Amino acid sequence: MTTWLTADTHFDHNAILRHCDRPFDNTDDMADAFFEHTNAVLSRGDQIWHLGDFCWRASNAGKWIARFRRGVQIHIVLGNHDARSIRKYVSSTQEMAYRKFRISAESEIIAHMYHYPLFSWRAREHNRYHFYGHSHGTSEKTLNMLFPNRLAMDVGLDMAHTILGQWRPFSLEEVVAFIEERNKQQS
Repeated sequence: MTTWLTADTHFDHNAILRHCDRPFDNTDDMADAFFEHTNAVLSRGDQIWHLGDFCWRASNAGKWIARFRRGVQIHIVLGNHDARSIRKYVSSTQEMAYRKFRISAESEIIAHMYHYPLFSWRAREHNRYHFYGHSHGTSEKTLNMLFPNRLAMDVGLDMAHTILGQWRPFSLEEVVAFIEERNKQQS
């Protein structure tokens, strides 16, 4: 089972194309690219933690959830564009999550997940991670400069495209490896 992280898919949100300079003619083309890249890496039993702004209309959430590979659990940390009614389509919803994840047989992390980037998060001083969305990758350079060696990262769709070159979620392993490499370069 692999854990995947993403945020800010903004399905059905036409303004996001302009706002984030996403290179699609319309939101259906954007969704097609997302599901093509995402379903290519997902396996039955995987879980996706979506950290907010899933879709513009909660009434369409079921249509988008149905496009994920069968047998994948979807957990939503609510964002500023998400309605609570999305909960009927997914495995869980919450305002904020604090979870332990296994990276490998001998390694695990604890992560504080929220839609928004936080200056400080639960147990930050004890090497806990923070994953978030909302800022569409625009704050990372500043946050890294202000807070070097932080164990935090924007895992949203725009960051994934910037780092991975694909419109898909990050695996948890990719995020941890990216943070470790970034922090090594900052030291």
